[in-house]
Amino acid sequence: RLTYLAERLNGNSPLKRISNGFAYVTDDSNNQLKSVSQLNKGDIVHLTLKDGNATASIENIDKAELPEME
Repeated sequence: RLTYLAERLNGNSPLKRISNGFAYVTDDSNNQLKSVSQLNKGDIVHLTLKDGNATASIENIDKAELPEME
């Protein structure tokens, strides 16, 4: 049972997701960004990737028409 719980915990780890090619994105106030609706042209965002951090400026925003996801 302990092994099962450890595997589930590891599978949900943000670091595990980042190592699979995802990024953790925040604004200047360190708020997590999950949607393009939180962005404006010219905003500065901070990216956490598997091997370091980067800062980027938003130049263009294209909102996709996708079904709602939680």
